[in-house]
Amino acid sequence: MTRLCNFIQVNNGFNQEGIFRVSGNAKLVDKLKHQFDDTGDAMLEEIGDVPSAAALIKLFIRELPDPIIPHHLHLPFFDAVKGECSYNIQVMFLSFLSLPSSQGRLSK
Repeated sequence: MTRLCNFIQVNNGFNQEGIFRVSGNAKLVDKLKHQFDDTGDAMLEEIGDVPSAAALIKLFIRELPDPIIPHHLHLPFFDAVKGECSYNIQVMFLSFLSLPSSQGRLSK
């Protein structure tokens, strides 16, 4: 995850609008996924691109056995993000503290 985020950042991907809405090249995403699965790394600089790296992040999150935000915490997170509560920063902070340890580590 860190490697993919760093690749996107170095390639100015976070300034590109809609990088998580644009599909990466399916063959390239599959090839990079297999490299990560087989070796723990992939040739991102040589053959990767920002949309494919973003697609790998989405794929990783989809394949997690448990959701990053447990179902019982969806409402507090959504309320804080939507800004419907005047204390949304405190709600978000308390919601992060409520995450199980594995999800809390991923959110950092």
